[in-house]
Amino acid sequence: MNCCISYFLKMGLFPYKPRKNQIAIMQTIKNSLDTKRDIVFESGTGSGKTICTLSSTLEYALDNNKKIIYSTRTNAQQRQVILELREIRNKNEGIKDKIFGIGIQGRSNMCILARTNSELSKGTSEELSKYCSYEKKKAKSSENKDKGCIYYRNFLDKEKVKVVKSWVKNGHLAPG
Repeated sequence: MNCCISYFLKMGLFPYKPRKNQIAIMQTIKNSLDTKRDIVFESGTGSGKTICTLSSTLEYALDNNKKIIYSTRTNAQQRQVILELREIRNKNEGIKDKIFGIGIQGRSNMCILARTNSELSKGTSEELSKYCSYEKKKAKSSENKDKGCIYYRNFLDKEKVKVVKSWVKNGHLAPG
């Protein structure tokens, strides 16, 4: 087991002092990825599942030019993933620019217009989807440069997207 501990500590992606069984969890995940086999594991609350999974899969992703999609059921779980990813980034200055993550939630949680407009916030997901499509069409129209969703228009502006991406990468955005 000592070889496994020194491997993960040397690797540096695990940002904490490992607790009992965390090295075994990470080694099992690493072996699963290396052999392209599926893995399912269950562990109690507070055992470090999120950080073990992130640190071991991130190492594989970086070494193999892969991306990770980490799907969660709740906003709280998503927030934990983002917080742990930030810890990994903060402890790894040399590869900080290669590590990027963002939480994505449903339209009703993500749409700034729906959050700020009481009438929109009362709509169903289907109504919001139709409204969003309508606003996007207006924003894309060449004759309506100042029409449609302001946030979508900003998304179409590549320079503004660069600014937002930089802001997110520097840890200023997390799901709430």
